[in-house]
Amino acid sequence: EHAPALVRVISSVWQRTLGLPMSEAPFPANVDFARLGGDSLTALRAALWLRVELGYERDEAPPEVLSAFGAAKLMEHSTMQSYVSHVAASLSALPDAWRVHPPADPLAEEAVSANGITDAMAWA
Repeated sequence: EHAPALVRVISSVWQRTLGLPMSEAPFPANVDFARLGGDSLTALRAALWLRVELGYERDEAPPEVLSAFGAAKLMEHSTMQSYVSHVAASLSALPDAWRVHPPADPLAEEAVSANGITDAMAWA
């Protein structure tokens, strides 16, 4: 079974941020960011990458975007399952108008579509 697009996007961001080998396979639901070597600094970098991947401004985003996709939220929701649920809920609550550019890749575009969010919430 293929993982939802949002899970794949977040897995890719975590791999890149943590310096792990890149893989098409997403992380399992119980993988924990901190146990992979993530700390507050890598969480900050992951949050920046995720905002860019999903089409939001990297640094000058509205406070709601910065809060939803900030390092503190990643550390609070540190398992893949919890973080995917948090990001999916945040995406459904934020206006599309706050996105400043299309998502960085087709997977991210799928992740922010209504189906991608629904699939991610069902996965979690």
